[in-house]
Amino acid sequence: MVEIVPTVKKFRKDSAPVRLTLAAQSLSIACHKKIVSVPALSAQVCGTVDVHPDDFVAITEALAHLPLKGTISASMDEHMVVFRFATALASYEVHLPSVSDKLQRFNRHIVKMSPVTWPRVVTPLGNDGRPNDELPNG
Repeated sequence: MVEIVPTVKKFRKDSAPVRLTLAAQSLSIACHKKIVSVPALSAQVCGTVDVHPDDFVAITEALAHLPLKGTISASMDEHMVVFRFATALASYEVHLPSVSDKLQRFNRHIVKMSPVTWPRVVTPLGNDGRPNDELPNG
């Protein structure tokens, strides 16, 4: 991934979707007529999807600087591309939504999370009416 970062960074300036094409052992990346190929990528599902250039630049820059353990694998459907990789500390999945020609992200797989209000934990009172955490030890 390190070798493609300079080319991929230029995709941001093009204001056009980045077309990702997954084949069995490679990923082809195209923006307008610029094409870059990344060998040695394990692809579970083959196909083509367009993603936002900012999203793709962010993932390629991160992958170029992480101490990866093993290979990067990818899968996709018509609305999302998923990259899976691991470091010595954990395994990760990064999901990139597809975009329209006008760079509008497709939100079928995106869920808006609402804040959750947790119930207040009530501290039981001691014999003297003070919360137990205020009682002297001993």
